[in-house]
Amino acid sequence: ALNLEEMKKIRRYFIARNREPTDVELQSIAQAWSEHCCYKSSKRILKEFIFSSGIKAPQCIDVIEEDAGVVEFDDEHAYVVAFESHNHPSAIEPYGGAATGIGGIIRDVVCLDGNEFVFIRNGDEEKTVKIGEYIESLRGASYEISPETIQIEAPEEVEILSFDTIRNIPYFGRVKQLFKRKTKEILEIKTEHGRFIRVTPEHPMIVLDNDNEPKIKLAENLEEGDCLPLLSALPDTESSPECETNRIDLIRELEKRGIMNITVKPDKKEFKDFRKLFDTLLKKIGVNATTRSNYFRSNYMPLKTYLELEKMAERLPIGRDDIFLRAYKGRGNVPAVIEIDEGFARLIGYYLAEGCITTDKRGNKWVQWAFNTKEEEYIEDVCSILRRLNLKFYLREGFECTSITVNSRIFGFLFEDVLGCGVNCYQKKIPSMMFKVGEKLKIEMLKGILRGDGDVKITMRRDRRSSYRIKIRFGTASQVFFQQVVLLLQSLGYIPYTYTQFSGKAKTPLYVLEISNIGDAKRLGRLFSRKDIDEIEKHFCTIKDESITKRHPPLTPIRIEEIRKFMRDRDQWVYDLTVEGTHLFTTSYGIVTHNCMGAQPVALIDSIFFAPPDMKLPAD
Repeated sequence: ALNLEEMKKIRRYFIARNREPTDVELQSIAQAWSEHCCYKSSKRILKEFIFSSGIKAPQCIDVIEEDAGVVEFDDEHAYVVAFESHNHPSAIEPYGGAATGIGGIIRDVVCLDGNEFVFIRNGDEEKTVKIGEYIESLRGASYEISPETIQIEAPEEVEILSFDTIRNIPYFGRVKQLFKRKTKEILEIKTEHGRFIRVTPEHPMIVLDNDNEPKIKLAENLEEGDCLPLLSALPDTESSPECETNRIDLIRELEKRGIMNITVKPDKKEFKDFRKLFDTLLKKIGVNATTRSNYFRSNYMPLKTYLELEKMAERLPIGRDDIFLRAYKGRGNVPAVIEIDEGFARLIGYYLAEGCITTDKRGNKWVQWAFNTKEEEYIEDVCSILRRLNLKFYLREGFECTSITVNSRIFGFLFEDVLGCGVNCYQKKIPSMMFKVGEKLKIEMLKGILRGDGDVKITMRRDRRSSYRIKIRFGTASQVFFQQVVLLLQSLGYIPYTYTQFSGKAKTPLYVLEISNIGDAKRLGRLFSRKDIDEIEKHFCTIKDESITKRHPPLTPIRIEEIRKFMRDRDQWVYDLTVEGTHLFTTSYGIVTHNCMGAQPVALIDSIFFAPPDMKLPAD
């Protein structure tokens, strides 16, 4: 009956009175504060949807305010409409189960397969992760609701990608509770465009009606032809106060991780140009004359020393924007501050598609991009971006493959640790900060991604030889990266067809998406090389100079094509959570679903029987 916060409150109360509570007191408080007695989790929702409904019905003698409402039947009779809301853990769940009151409840937590993806935000970090892996990774307190069901305490700052049906916008909602339970029964719901989701039969799903209005329907009651909502927008972060300028401060990132074996070198200025000031500051922190002389002669300084000088001076004449960083035993100078401009956004995209990081036993890192030798435009684009960053790189041209390599521990640290892009094709993922930048930079990153891991395929139609079809395809071995690209494309108005395929002796599948609508393919074709654009225009007329982003609603209906029930040989864990406010969250491919609890109350009688909450009983 008591949650953790309530138990803490009771503990504080008796500590203040300098005594232990009696068994009777604890039992009394637990009963009084239970869902059954005080409606603690459903009170707000009852007020919003029942007591404050404002419906005028003269035949209603008294609206529901406790357990029942009184409705006039004739001049001599009235009948009572019972209402039950206090069953835990569901609180208000107007579905079958205990069949109490007018709706009944589901006593067990209803869940998703552990392999379904969710989109989590914890502070500044956003990540795409399987719900099972995420919940199992938590180390918070857990409580056994039943022998098969466990509740896990949610970290305070954790939010999940949700959707507000009132404001009609996506946003990150606070996760209140996390659950897991064992089951053998699972439903696989397949939709058009190759989407699917696996849930327990009792899971409340969101379906869109003919007017695209969301309704709740149990998974076991879904039918072929029902439409699930697909998220086709991302939260607006450009106007958010927590969205910082598009800069990466490598010094701050190194400080956070306690990495200090770094040297600082000015870019165009020299320390000796400001010798008087730096000499005075260096003396104050105890640097001897010989070492100071070496700093001025070599134009290098330890990062730790530079940070001490920053604390002493209000503003140094050689700031972070004016310096390069280099590891003590590493190679390659890297700017201390990197602007995420269009070029760098494309460089991230190229890396996600064609890059990798190799680290030797000494800790040296090689960041490498590899292209087909014929992709000269893309090779030159990467080289020109690296030149603008003043980075030294090595270009190696082979018969079929051309590689571009930067040998730098700091640059490797940037892509591996700061951006978190992954070091090989199986680990790739879009940096969380790239979901916070403006749409223009997202499109530039997508350009690099599609140029590397995508292609444009034009073939002649078999039925009509004079006409052609076009496909834009993208494939990756990283399931996380694939889910992110699908969500990114949908936020721009494109709903790709998705599937997996195995090639050759590969042990892991390739996750593939295709866009074959001619209009959509022509729009996205502008992100590819001049050669590809010319080929598209040759067969499908001139590509219009229009926005890559299409106008589209934030939720797109996708039709259910098949529903299959599976019975596993043994019990397996399934998972769910609750979201504060909307009770909705986004899962694999952007499918929006309901969480396991907190559904809006739905009376199984007509609304005309309800009177306004301020209606009083007759005097006699």
